[in-house]
Amino acid sequence: MALDAWLAGATPQNYTSRTLQSVGRKLSDAETQIQSADSPEVPDRAGLITAISRLAAAVANAEAGLQDNDPAKVERAQRDVRNAIAALAAAYTKSFSPHP
Repeated sequence: MALDAWLAGATPQNYTSRTLQSVGRKLSDAETQIQSADSPEVPDRAGLITAISRLAAAVANAEAGLQDNDPAKVERAQRDVRNAIAALAAAYTKSFSPHP
């Protein structure tokens, strides 16, 4: 992950920042698509939107820590990103797993 590389000093701040901005845009696009989808194939739309919003907030916090050049803040945000990814995976599984 870009945050791991930045924390290790392996990537420059501007590269990591652009990566986070790109991820943020993609999450925003995904949230918009799910909100506008009129499909019965997404039964737990609210759960997916909540999980995506949580991930987007964690990414934004990571970017803020990066801009502040605050490794501790980035590490906290990185943990939040990982937890939000797990929550998104669970919401996705709940939404798209076969239902009896």
